[in-house]
Amino acid sequence: MNGSKWPHVAVGEARGLVDAVRALRAGDLGPVEILDECLERIEASEFEVGAWVEVDADGARRAAARQAELPREEARGLPLLGIPIGVKDIIDAAGLPTKAGSALRADHRAQRDAPIVKILRDLGAIVLGKTETTQFATRDHARTRNPWNLDRSPGGSSSGSAAAVSSGMCPAALGSQTGGSITRPASFCGAASFKGAWGAWPLEGVLPVSQHLDHVGPMARSVADLALLWTLVEARLRPERAADSSRRSAAILAGEWYRCAPPRLAVIEEYFHETSEPSALDAFKSCIARLEEAGAKVERLALPPSFAGMHASHGLVMAVEAAEVHRRDFAERPDTYRPGITHLIEKGLSASAVDYRAARVHQQRFTADLAAALDAPVGPVVALSPATVSSAPRFEDHYTGDAQFNSVWSFSGLPTCGVPACLGEDGLPLGLQLGAAREPFGLFQAAAWCEAVLEFPRSG
Repeated sequence: MNGSKWPHVAVGEARGLVDAVRALRAGDLGPVEILDECLERIEASEFEVGAWVEVDADGARRAAARQAELPREEARGLPLLGIPIGVKDIIDAAGLPTKAGSALRADHRAQRDAPIVKILRDLGAIVLGKTETTQFATRDHARTRNPWNLDRSPGGSSSGSAAAVSSGMCPAALGSQTGGSITRPASFCGAASFKGAWGAWPLEGVLPVSQHLDHVGPMARSVADLALLWTLVEARLRPERAADSSRRSAAILAGEWYRCAPPRLAVIEEYFHETSEPSALDAFKSCIARLEEAGAKVERLALPPSFAGMHASHGLVMAVEAAEVHRRDFAERPDTYRPGITHLIEKGLSASAVDYRAARVHQQRFTADLAAALDAPVGPVVALSPATVSSAPRFEDHYTGDAQFNSVWSFSGLPTCGVPACLGEDGLPLGLQLGAAREPFGLFQAAAWCEAVLEFPRSG
């Protein structure tokens, strides 16, 4: 096994979603050519990376061929026409498996699309296949390896989505997050990520972990890719925003959408600085200095008092709600459950109703307090912290990394954008995590501004 950066595919060469949309609209490439680029990378990389549960090459080719024959006017109504996407294997896509890493679902085939997948298809996206996940999207590692270094973990639980995007197997992929399962793997693999506010994207057709913590969101190669995807989906979910969506998507494709005044950034130092590994903290401070030199208005943000005990409450809510989901299957087939999720379920089954209720009340209070801190009287700020405690852990440790920095945003349900920032001392990606009080377009703009200043070295 080669322990260096990906030996066959230079990750910097892959085409992002915005670039692909531009090429398709200009007629420089068609849906078949875009798909072939992805399939060639899968052919070259998948054996060692292991990002996919199933690649539906034949189905994707049929869809691309149909799209290539569409009349021009009909094609114009499909803003994501020809864009291949990966779908995390806890999210239903019609005709494809939803195995969730479990023998209990080995023969499962989805009968219909989850609503979020249907929306993407209605926008013209092509489902390329299902990406690997840890078992039931919890703590146990998957088979996927990090494309930057095959001896390292890609993180979890959206392991396959992060690795597939990073290695150019698809321009974008869906992930899910209950603790840190979108932001952390994206950071480890050098991808951009977005977790919207809790409930922003529908969870129907998504295998649940914890009903009050689960989120679905995208990973892509750049913040612009995320912003375009999110904006187009939002227009379908909330038709009253269609006019704004049209203007914003046009601005993103024009490339001038974030070139505004430097953002106001509020750095969360307490706890994050105390908990980061020293080399990761040094890299974060260096990024802050570069952003400040470029003109960002950098201030400090104190976490509200209700942050105390947040991680314990998050863990309890997650455990109790996961136990409720799995209690019947776990009682009948405990042998099929891996150690991490077994511990989680057993913790939930032993918890008291009083403690669970207290944790939920804590969640509501912390959400309100953090939102108020970000929505300051002098104007809203964008919170900034490291995306992860460290760079990716070793694959052989069977550990997907520490999610505690991301849990702040999962527990509060506030939106957060992950930005690839720099390489650590070990040559592996490290990311920034930006958060806001609500779903403003300004969060994407601030993230894109930071991304442009930092110029993440995608090819290592």
